[in-house]
Formats: sequence, structure tokens, C-alpha cells
Amino acid sequence: MSSPYTKIESADQLRLSVLNGKDEYFIWLGGFRSSKNILIDGDHFQILNEIDDTEDIFTEEEMMASNVGTAIKNGKFYAY
Repeated sequence: MSSPYTKIESADQLRLSVLNGKDEYFIWLGGFRSSKNILIDGDHFQILNEIDDTEDIFTEEEMMASNVGTAIKNGKFYAY
């Protein structure tokens, strides 16, 4: 049985996914998800954290040092 979600395994894959129109993502936290909406504006990732409606704007390097990057590196980041 295949998953309805796509595992994001790199910043490049995330960038391509966003540029191809996907904007809904999540960090898998065991029994819970931390949902994110992600857009790209030039060289920056705009991340809306749905849990508290806060927004982060990161370069790729900053994003990969954030909880999103940690989730990508640990195989816990997915596109809806």
C-alpha cells in the first residue's frame, strides 16, 4: 500500500515541490503532525507555521538549520 504523502529528502526536492505548486507540508512527530505552508520568494523560503500562525522567512541555509531542515535530514518531512 502506498502512502498518500511524499517524503521530502532534500532542500532541492522541497524547492522543486514548492515551485511545482505544492504548498502544504508537515513534520511527522510520531502521533502528531506540525503542519506548514511553504512558498518561495526569490532566494527565500516563507514558512507559515499553522499551529500558531507564525511566519518564518529563511534562506536555504537558514531553513536547513531550522526544525524543517532537521526533519528533512531525519526523514520526517512530508508533502500532503
